Amino acid sequence: MKADVRGDKNPMFGRKHSKKSKELMSKKAIGRIFSASTRKKLSDKKIGRNNNRWLGGKQIMSNDYVAIYSPNHPNKSVRNSVFEHRLVMEKHIGRYLKKAEVVHHIDRNRSNNKLSNLMLFPNSSAHIKFHHLEAKRYEERI
Repeated sequence: MKADVRGDKNPMFGRKHSKKSKELMSKKAIGRIFSASTRKKLSDKKIGRNNNRWLGGKQIMSNDYVAIYSPNHPNKSVRNSVFEHRLVMEKHIGRYLKKAEVVHHIDRNRSNNKLSNLMLFPNSSAHIKFHHLEAKRYEERI
């Protein structure tokens, strides 16, 4: 690739290929002859559980939430993961959570996903009201 079309100067920067163009690219790749070294690299890839850096599907996100690899979950993210606190609450109540439902961490520690530390709210409005009431109670104590 030329140096002048890298990064944000590339016409595809910030865009994604359509499903149709991906299919066309796949069809063009069929029958392509790879060198012996490329074939070896492709066969040696250790993906998922076979990778020596596999942590059981757990990942600590940048916002301190713990995400679990769950490719079959109906509310999975783009990366096929679900937040652990939501999975713990789902197991406790025996059903999948609705997208609007909010799981609150009582001690505000986002990586503490014990059931005793979690509260379920029907929506974000109820969760915000809870925080306002909590703040008022704190002010009254001072």
